[in-house]
Amino acid sequence: MRHALHIILFAFLLVLPAVNLTAQGRSKIDSLKKVVARKTDDSLKAKALTDLSLIYRQLGDPDSAIVFAEQSLQVAKNAGYRKGEGKALYYMGIVYVIRGNYPKAEKYYEDAEAVFQSIGDLKSYSSVLTAHGGLLQYKGDPNGALELHMKSLKIKREIGDSLTAAAVTTNIGTVYSVLGEPGKALDYFMQSYQIHVRAKEVYKLTDDCCNIGNMYHQLKQDSLAMVYLNRSMALADSLELVEIQTYSYAIVAGIYYDNSQYDSAEYYYNKALAVAESIDDKRMMSYQYLNLGSVYHSTGREAKAEEAMKRSLELAEEIDAVENLRDIHLQLNQFYRERENFKDALFHYEKYIFYRDSLLDVEKQTDFARKEMTLEFENERALKQAEQDKIDAIGAEEKKRQKFFIILVTVALVLVLVFVLFLYNRFVIVRKQNSVIQRQKTEVELQKEIIEEKNKSITDSITYAQRIQHAILPDSAVIAELFPESFIFHRPKDIVSGDFYWIAETGGYVFYVTADCTGHGVPGGFMSVLGASLLNEIVGEKNTTSPGKILDLMREKIIHALRQKGEMGENKDGMDMILCRVDRKTGKLCFAAANNPVWLLRKGEITEYKGDKQPVGIGVENPVPFTEHEIDILPGDLIYTLTDGYADQFGGEKGKKYKYRALQELLTSVSDLSMDHQGARIEHAFDEWRGNLEQVDDVLVIGIRI
Repeated sequence: MRHALHIILFAFLLVLPAVNLTAQGRSKIDSLKKVVARKTDDSLKAKALTDLSLIYRQLGDPDSAIVFAEQSLQVAKNAGYRKGEGKALYYMGIVYVIRGNYPKAEKYYEDAEAVFQSIGDLKSYSSVLTAHGGLLQYKGDPNGALELHMKSLKIKREIGDSLTAAAVTTNIGTVYSVLGEPGKALDYFMQSYQIHVRAKEVYKLTDDCCNIGNMYHQLKQDSLAMVYLNRSMALADSLELVEIQTYSYAIVAGIYYDNSQYDSAEYYYNKALAVAESIDDKRMMSYQYLNLGSVYHSTGREAKAEEAMKRSLELAEEIDAVENLRDIHLQLNQFYRERENFKDALFHYEKYIFYRDSLLDVEKQTDFARKEMTLEFENERALKQAEQDKIDAIGAEEKKRQKFFIILVTVALVLVLVFVLFLYNRFVIVRKQNSVIQRQKTEVELQKEIIEEKNKSITDSITYAQRIQHAILPDSAVIAELFPESFIFHRPKDIVSGDFYWIAETGGYVFYVTADCTGHGVPGGFMSVLGASLLNEIVGEKNTTSPGKILDLMREKIIHALRQKGEMGENKDGMDMILCRVDRKTGKLCFAAANNPVWLLRKGEITEYKGDKQPVGIGVENPVPFTEHEIDILPGDLIYTLTDGYADQFGGEKGKKYKYRALQELLTSVSDLSMDHQGARIEHAFDEWRGNLEQVDDVLVIGIRI
């Protein structure tokens, strides 16, 4: 029983450069969502939404990828941003291909082509043509696919886009592979591989290695095939390129199957199936069930084999994958015929013939047969004429026969010479290939060492920055002395935090600060160091005691330090801050706040005092002096100050934000506990809500009992 092994790694060219690799993509999701949330230019918002769609597609989440692409399309249409509209349509087409909805994908590709052609964006237009060609191949139209790829390649060469032209070359190789010409396909894949090596496009080399390995397998050179496939699997696993993992596993499984190593074949087919299911790739799921059916049949598990092949058929019918359906019905025909179930065998054979003929151009086949018959007739007539000529002129015929013999010998000698030259050429090519393989292996190992060393250096630097930041933050003993009944829940997102707190006693007052700087990690850490230094200068050295005046001076000094002028495109670095001043003698709390609120909990009820809607730094067109609020406080009152990280954390069963209302309810429910216990309960609630999800921002909550 045959097994299905098809190379279907098409290069989906992007309108703009991709957000490189999934790990980096995850780190950009937060910043992109902030761009979308801000009141900004619609074209920037559309770009951020399409970048989010790309990242979620790379992370194997097609549902989220479609949601963000649809939002981008709507924003771009409303803004009249045609390029953004075309890009969103293109991304939606790619995701629908992955999900197996080919009619919908083709409609989006055609709409994207029309948009890019109308605005004269040839680079993007050629990229969509390439993706559209890949879709036609999936639908069983290799000739149509080859036509679109050649059209795309011509445009890319005209505009000098050599790198993405390499991706089109990959797709042309893929079509030749399906057409049963592995040698020609290998030449195209090798061209793409060499270009990506020179450009150091590591993640694209994963595709190339998978394709090259498959072609060597089809050419019966399995040792070379495994060299490239092992490299492809290693790169795909490290870069989390789930689609390529599926193909690499399936091809390796096919090699084991062809060598009757059925346990290994079953293991890798199941790995390929698991990855395909994780991204809802129904076409690859269908092929893996069919392949597993072959393994089960070869190992005598007939019931499982039949069940797997029928599941393969259901998936192929669901997406109308003609190539899959042809192969499945042929395999089912063979299966039932071997079991002498001739009724079912005949049914599946008729289905196989139907789908096989639908993939062939029947009219062209008929025309070809007609031409062959015509040629046969003409040859027969020529022979009869030759016989008549022989009868008429025996001498002339003998001379012709001698001439024919001379020509035949000459042709034979030429063919021998050509064959010798061919053997020599193959010898030279193989020797060059061996040299290239060794050089590439050395280059990959060297790049791995460089990346590991750089990662270690970066991590060490960030850890050292954390120690510096901890040295600047107030010591816990100072906080406990000034506010014995208090807690601080501080949880950085990364090693270094953009949220910071500060406390000091001067002029008969106790001052404390809860602050959230722009960004997190190292950039946020720099801002926190700047903020703490300015507070030491303004409050500690200049003895400024007015909370509003302190924030005004902070804003002036941050703008001066960062050289902010409020110009278009300039970074809006600054911080949200709450600065409280406690006067124990008078029983008054005076505070000024930038964006974040102060919560007062008294007798089980929370009162919220809102801050000014402006940051400490450049942020609004007409900044005003910060407002001072004065509150009479009583013994037993609870004062809570916080940044937005806790309320904005995603979690729970539905993966939604925690929100401020829920946090207020939590604080009210634990208000009778000691402050240490309150801090522990708040930290536990945060971890329980977050679960396995990534922390989205730095978190800081400060509670003080008067």
